[in-house]
Amino acid sequence: MPYVERRAGKIVGVYANRQPGYADELLADNDAEVAAYYAELNVVRSAALNLEEVYLALRDKLQGKPGADQKLDELAARFAGKPSPPEDPQ
Repeated sequence: MPYVERRAGKIVGVYANRQPGYADELLADNDAEVAAYYAELNVVRSAALNLEEVYLALRDKLQGKPGADQKLDELAARFAGKPSPPEDPQ
């Protein structure tokens, strides 16, 4: 059962242990607000991983590494919700 931190009524932190003065409220693990917090956190983590993947592909392109253009095309298609372009048969 997690202790939660709130700001303006919204959960902004979840802790295993009580954090006196800012996370004193204990909620059930299956509480809807706790589940919503974790869902939002997963969206943020996914976005961070996507940004890292784009950064690495751009870095590879700037360094002239082979396959960088194809990787960028694949990422652009994925983020646009389109199928990946076919591989170049070289």
